[in-house]
Amino acid sequence: MRTYTENELADAVIARMDKVKDPRFKQILTGLVKHLHAFAREVELTEEEWFEGIKFLTAVGQKCDDKRQEFILLSDILGLSSLVDMINHRLPGGATASTVLGPFFVHGAPEFPYGADLTKEAKMKGEDTWVSGRVLSVDGKPLVVPADVFLNALERSAETQAAFALGYTELFSLITWTSVGLMGAAAAVAGQNLGAGHPDRSQQAVHIASRYGLSVAGVVGLFFLFLPRQLLGIFGMTDPVALEIGVQLLRVLSVSGLFITTALAYTGGLQGTGDTRSPLYISIISQIVVPLGICFVIRQTATLDAIDIWLAILAGHITRCALSVVRFNQGNWRHITVSIEESATH
Repeated sequence: MRTYTENELADAVIARMDKVKDPRFKQILTGLVKHLHAFAREVELTEEEWFEGIKFLTAVGQKCDDKRQEFILLSDILGLSSLVDMINHRLPGGATASTVLGPFFVHGAPEFPYGADLTKEAKMKGEDTWVSGRVLSVDGKPLVVPADVFLNALERSAETQAAFALGYTELFSLITWTSVGLMGAAAAVAGQNLGAGHPDRSQQAVHIASRYGLSVAGVVGLFFLFLPRQLLGIFGMTDPVALEIGVQLLRVLSVSGLFITTALAYTGGLQGTGDTRSPLYISIISQIVVPLGICFVIRQTATLDAIDIWLAILAGHITRCALSVVRFNQGNWRHITVSIEESATH
């Protein structure tokens, strides 16, 4: 039988994995063996220490049952849970780090109404603390996602949130990112032409940007409409309930994208020509008042379902599109003047 040195043993173990068919499984095992052997060599692990480690892992396993999983707690203590979360959910610079804390579920816990004081039954009393905050994008702009207010109230809350996070936040960005770019282009061209005394060219530029946006939204919308399961599957969504809710959402967004891309093109036209107040008011009405109002009324009069939230979002996008187009076509921006006072000192 061949003998191996300390530095050769890991390679010998890895060589025995050649027949492993799953490439990902083979990659993980190979990395585990390499680093495990490197760790033992680095710390000069003794036999007594090795056996203590075996006993510790055995004790952890013996504490596990169908309701208690001590290996997850061990993973938390070692920081592995947080590391895996960071690897799988990498964030841009300036974004708030995610957390693996909770939720901590206790069977039979009492129900409290919204706004209730959870400290009334507490044995120890302390000073009340009020905590408030804002949710901002990485560039410091407030994030307003009205649907989030009602998602937790749904019967299938977790599945609905998963579908919303993937369908609206990720896949719908294929339309919104393009639309935001066209909004900036429409603003620049419209503003330049208005400044040069060619308001008709400004109007034409916005119309062209809108048509480009509709082309992109139409193509992406076809994928949303006819291949929703495949798109969601690419991003790893396999839960049947979440998948059905996600399919429902994408089919609504296939229509919604046509309105939001048009709205953003005309928003760019308004902003570029100096009308910055109208887009603000339109956003408040269409992104907050309309969808939240619809969801609130439905929740008060009937059972709020995921489709109600999706249709409320669609209604908000339709409202934003209609108001933006009407406001731009009114042409008040043609008469906006910007006076720049010359500085007294040069």
